[in-house]
Amino acid sequence: MKLTVRSRDLVRELGVAQGIVEAKTTIPVLGNVLLTAKGDSLQLECTDLELSIRTSCQAAVDEAGSTLIPIRRLFEYARLLPDADLTVTAEDGEPVDIECGRAKTRIAAMPDRGVFPEMAEVPQAAASIPARVLAQGIQRAIVSVAESTVQYAITAAQFIVRRDAVGFVSTDGHRLTLHIEKREVEGIDDEMVGLMTRKAMSELAKILSDSEGSPKNVEFSTDENNLFFRYGKRLLVARKVAGKFPDYKRVLPKDLEIAIVLEKDSLAALLRRVKQFASEKGRMVRLDLETGNLKFSASSFQYGASEESLAVDYEGEPFGVGFNADYIIDFLQVCGGDEVLLRLKDPRSAAQFELPSTDDDKDYRYVIMPVRV
Repeated sequence: MKLTVRSRDLVRELGVAQGIVEAKTTIPVLGNVLLTAKGDSLQLECTDLELSIRTSCQAAVDEAGSTLIPIRRLFEYARLLPDADLTVTAEDGEPVDIECGRAKTRIAAMPDRGVFPEMAEVPQAAASIPARVLAQGIQRAIVSVAESTVQYAITAAQFIVRRDAVGFVSTDGHRLTLHIEKREVEGIDDEMVGLMTRKAMSELAKILSDSEGSPKNVEFSTDENNLFFRYGKRLLVARKVAGKFPDYKRVLPKDLEIAIVLEKDSLAALLRRVKQFASEKGRMVRLDLETGNLKFSASSFQYGASEESLAVDYEGEPFGVGFNADYIIDFLQVCGGDEVLLRLKDPRSAAQFELPSTDDDKDYRYVIMPVRV
């Protein structure tokens, strides 16, 4: 294999691909990137067996071929090179020679190309989804995905594609995010549902954030075991998480008669100040609502106490309820807009955050369970 590629082009694609590779793996071959030179491009593939990516960059190929090379070593070296032509020469299993100007480097390669897992065959695209819709749904839903739990299914978000809508639902057992956007989706006859891990969502968001020269839509398809997302020259394959996602519709609160509009940035700043005095376990902040006033307070034996209030449009019976301040801040960081709508029922019921919008095409809700005061 012999080719010439622009160093910045190679670094850009390595940066996208290397997020798939775990820093420590018990399977050595998974720490490598498969480089394949053919036609007028250099193709890159990485996998951790649950998530795979294929991308490419333009190259002048003198000799077609492929090789396996440790991706982090290649990425860390290539990113230090000047923006110039980079010549790569390798035989399968032999060290890879890299020349850039007066710099000459040899990087040890994986000896056996045949042990690298093959990527699942991509079925025909079933739907074309606007990249903006996917990116916003991931940004809002990923905060509620459980990081570790005995209930394996909630370590993933439920990805939903229907003929008339696209969205995500995620929960960690303490909060839930629902983000469904009404959107005509061509090629969909029945509802398509799959569970996506936090890592898959994060890597897809990274791909979607690089819109240079990319199309507006993502080509989506699925088979029995995988979800496929093609965005321009990049293909992400995510293995579906096994298990049944909870019936989230049963969790969505009803009869939320109290509605309070709050300025987003002011609320976030207040919570960051007050939570400094909350116990590290639970980060509980108490909300006390009374006519014209919403007070936030926190106290702990080791830190002391703090309270602040916001003027609100409320006339009704006073009551108090506690919530994890970090959960509210997570919502405020991703929701967008200038104001948020807090809906409440009583001290024992979940609260629901929304955007005070008249956009009927989006169903965006963030539900938080109360903490015992």
